[in-house]
Amino acid sequence: MKKILNTILLIALVFSCDKEKDKPFDEAIIVPTGKVWMHLHNTVGANDVELYNTTYLDANGRGIRLSKAQFYISNIELVKLNDEVVPAKNILLKTLEEESYLIGDISVGNYKAVRFKLGLTDDLNSMAPNVLSTNELKDTSMWYNSSDYSDGYIYLNAVGEVDTSIDLSGKYASFDYKFGTSSNLLTVNLPENTFPVYEGIISYIHLNADYSQLFQNLDINGISNLNLKTVEENNTKTELVTTLKTNISNIFFSFE
Repeated sequence: MKKILNTILLIALVFSCDKEKDKPFDEAIIVPTGKVWMHLHNTVGANDVELYNTTYLDANGRGIRLSKAQFYISNIELVKLNDEVVPAKNILLKTLEEESYLIGDISVGNYKAVRFKLGLTDDLNSMAPNVLSTNELKDTSMWYNSSDYSDGYIYLNAVGEVDTSIDLSGKYASFDYKFGTSSNLLTVNLPENTFPVYEGIISYIHLNADYSQLFQNLDINGISNLNLKTVEENNTKTELVTTLKTNISNIFFSFE
């Protein structure tokens, strides 16, 4: 009798193992996630820019008025403490009116860094506006030719007025930065700042984009340094473009 029971148990064990083998691999692995939102503030110094055509003062008391403040970021990635890189949303158009953006259902864990591109990766930059199911590429104010996207997309569109006086007495001049083209795609690596992602819980990443930092190391009394409007100028005004790239990469964004 004991021998018969052992035989039955052995057959049952073999049958159970065969059933486990037949299970699809993806059914055996469930990665817990939490929703992560990016909260992006447009600022001038420590001041949130809430309205266009309104004067805000930077950290030195210089007045800046914005009438357009938009940019693309793409290829957003989050980096865990163990250096594992987790991809998030692939394209985001930051506007003045919108501050919160869902960037993905992200695997739980402890994170230390956020990185992304300022601008559009080559595949996005070559797309027609209606290819995406979302509307990021359809904003004609982000096209170099507002009636035809084929001239390319503007990566950062910053327009307004800045106080150019030495004594900050209010001598305003217009600026118009339409920064872009594939050669100017920038990788932004922010200083580390740890944050957790918990299962089933919404987490927020808070970033600031400080438009006053665009003018660092620029002679803003030279009108040439206040205008970058065309694809041609993005390719020929090399000194201005180099300074803007340095500013955007290093000091334009901050991570709270």
